[in-house]
Amino acid sequence: MTVNLVTGKCLCGQISVSVPETILIESKNVGLCYCKNCRQTGGCLASYNLYLPEKDAIIQGEPKIYLDSSTTNGQIIQRAFCENCGSPIYGRNPS
Repeated sequence: MTVNLVTGKCLCGQISVSVPETILIESKNVGLCYCKNCRQTGGCLASYNLYLPEKDAIIQGEPKIYLDSSTTNGQIIQRAFCENCGSPIYGRNPS
């Protein structure tokens, strides 16, 4: 069976993320976050998030990692971004 992938890229095109189309269709995998950190990370009013196992994401390129420790609940979040253009790539709870 062929898996259709949906791919997004950072502004400069150095980093891309691909995920199976079926994951995007299932509403249980998506959510909006209005916390201060997510708003600041994206420079917007909310962040649109896709929750999925790491094995389902294909990342091409080498994002830079920022360890965000100023979260509301105190958990450290790994925030990946493009070192060249600054586009956010993903956030990950390492625990």
